[in-house]
Amino acid sequence: MRFLYLLLFLSSFLFPLSSALAHAVAVNLDTFTEGKDLVVLMNGVQGEPINGATLAYSFLSDAGEISSGTVKPIADGEYRVPVQIPSGTYTLKFRDTTFPQEALEVAATVQFPLKEPVRLVLPPSKVGQPDITLLIILAALPVVIALIALALVLFTRPKNKEVQP
Repeated sequence: MRFLYLLLFLSSFLFPLSSALAHAVAVNLDTFTEGKDLVVLMNGVQGEPINGATLAYSFLSDAGEISSGTVKPIADGEYRVPVQIPSGTYTLKFRDTTFPQEALEVAATVQFPLKEPVRLVLPPSKVGQPDITLLIILAALPVVIALIALALVLFTRPKNKEVQP
């Protein structure tokens, strides 16, 4: 029984370590071509570079998908991928798959190669904006569980009987 109490007590400390990660603000994707590379500069609305993102791209024509893949991080907020497609008009689609529960998408019609930078904006994630009540519950729940476990251990243990000679 004490093992169960100990397990309950320890799990209450592990619960807050889980986190809901997502971007809660819009993200600017400034896109252009440089030689044969598709270059994406990923910045927050304040201009801060976004690092560590997983960004998939695809070029779609009227006939279907021409090229797709993942842009790779090269420098602070800069992502690149070599693209070899014929010149023409395409729908360029980006999908932020950093957090699978989000999978935000943005698309625009572009003329390839991109002679001028094109700005696409990933909208803020609704997943990243939790209700404050939920945050309070998630913060208070482990404390309540720990107090219950402590009370059970203190008040249910057997009392020592004194032996009389």
